[in-house]
Amino acid sequence: MMNANWQPWLLATLLVLGFINSVHSFAVPFRRSDKKEACDVVRPFRCPGSDKCIPLQYVCDGSPDDCPDNYDEDPELCTADKRQPIDVVESFFRSQVQSGNIAVINELFGAEAAREVIKPGGIEEIARMLVTSKNLEEFAGRVKMRPNEVEHLMKTLTALHSGRVSHLNISKEVLPSLTKLFNSLIETGFLTRGGEDDAFLIFK
Repeated sequence: MMNANWQPWLLATLLVLGFINSVHSFAVPFRRSDKKEACDVVRPFRCPGSDKCIPLQYVCDGSPDDCPDNYDEDPELCTADKRQPIDVVESFFRSQVQSGNIAVINELFGAEAAREVIKPGGIEEIARMLVTSKNLEEFAGRVKMRPNEVEHLMKTLTALHSGRVSHLNISKEVLPSLTKLFNSLIETGFLTRGGEDDAFLIFK
């Protein structure tokens, strides 16, 4: 049986703990939350660094001031919006590297660029540049391709687009996915000077 002398102390302790718990429970709902509320389905695009959400139709619509910093009209964002998802591009090149099929990367970008691709982070970088570069001219400058490598890539892409691929050093197993990947680039202006006029090739 508990000593009667401890009962007052025990009762006081329980009362104090109960008071603290009640204060804590009362205060929690009034804590300031740093989490931003999710954008709703009709305005699902959140402007970076802002609480503002805008409709998807406002993204890359050519109209400024939808986002405070005009991020929704960022050139790289709007180019990538027309291309295949970067995950698809990364997956293709990663599968080639993992299977030891470096020849296809060498055939596309040249030996020096191929060596960069197989380095850590190289696949992610080449994929990002492909989906965000407006055209081949811009891509070549970012990858630092030599003029002869640029011309070779242009001819390779043109061959893939036309289906005349017998002369390419690319295996038949890879051709379908490679053709699909680069056709999406060509159809969004990759082989044009301005990235828009499909009839005007950079090199002829």
